[in-house]
Amino acid sequence: MRERLAIIADDLTGAADSAVQFAKAGMTTRVLTDVDKLHRFARASDVVSLDTETRESDGRTAYLKVRRSARLLKQSGFRIFFKKLDSTLKGNLGSEIEALMDELGLSTSVVAPAVPENRRTTVDGHQIVNGRETEGSFIPDLLREGAKAQIECVPLAVVRRGRRALLERMARGKGPRGRTIFVVDATNGAELRTIAEVGKELGALLCGASALAAQLSRLHRFKPLLAVCGSSNEASMRQVKEATDSALATAVKVDTRSALIKEETGKISRVVAKRVAGLLSRGESTIILSAESLEDVNDTIEAAEEMGLRPEETRERVAKLLGKITRMVLEECEVRALLVTGGETAFSVLKEIGAYGLQVEQELLPGIPISKLLGGRHEGLKVVTKAGGFGDVSAMSVVLSCLATGR
Repeated sequence: MRERLAIIADDLTGAADSAVQFAKAGMTTRVLTDVDKLHRFARASDVVSLDTETRESDGRTAYLKVRRSARLLKQSGFRIFFKKLDSTLKGNLGSEIEALMDELGLSTSVVAPAVPENRRTTVDGHQIVNGRETEGSFIPDLLREGAKAQIECVPLAVVRRGRRALLERMARGKGPRGRTIFVVDATNGAELRTIAEVGKELGALLCGASALAAQLSRLHRFKPLLAVCGSSNEASMRQVKEATDSALATAVKVDTRSALIKEETGKISRVVAKRVAGLLSRGESTIILSAESLEDVNDTIEAAEEMGLRPEETRERVAKLLGKITRMVLEECEVRALLVTGGETAFSVLKEIGAYGLQVEQELLPGIPISKLLGGRHEGLKVVTKAGGFGDVSAMSVVLSCLATGR
């Protein structure tokens, strides 16, 4: 299952500037100003960024609104949370972090509001803006206005020693009651990357501005891609090999020779679907294919002839098998998009999953369109359909890369 992420910000511009970091990484990202509209968008979103519009609220109001928002997001299946902070430290920082820790049952928060590219850095717990330390810039003092947790500062020297040093420092700094907010210094992207990695590893609530969101977006798991290749065209097989050699996907070959025997079809479908679902659940994009070489194709044709099957019957059985496996996989796993090669395979896949058509969106490569499914449980899922012989050796790699990054 995919890990959906929620951003909670106290104003609209902050909600958007953090959200765009995840959109750039190819995730379906939405910004909402009303949490009660969440049900309309949650299922189809990888990331939801919510503006609670609490920057000018009093601390108690901000606490209650943020806590309710977190509860509704959690009920809608969001499991990872990012608290967007203003890089000049406006708003109810402590109250809103406390609300999230209370609702999510978290014992650790990591605060790193630096945005180095906009000349906002954090040094010795102070927020430095345009090279100047201003009055009221000591972050622990601001947090204590609304947070009851113990607050610890982590100096730049520790961050620069890397992940292990930062982990050890946080382990030593845990408060006696177990709830701690760590204010962590940072002056560049590499330091923020270390902070994001450690925060994610600890399962902490990460709190920061757009620069920390950008680092988290690089660590956040994508929904994987599923490709189904039923073409016997040599060009298609070369494209699959190129994609797997480039580590864009893992290939799982179906024993189509054995699958021609009706009594074996069910068993083979279950075995392949289970293996593919296992790969996808680990975030690995996967290609289901009927043949890796012309030798595989000839073996299947030879077996079909021995069984007295005509060529069109053989193609139909293989296509139906691939369609059935695809349906079984999609019943278990969510994927970012489908890529299907071979016309009969594409038709069989759509029929098996209950779709009745495609809404064509654009052309990724000459003769290779991207569409959205019409009908069925997976309506709206992106689908790329490709004739087996279309495209050069890199065509499948290009398509998979485009789908992965949302371009």
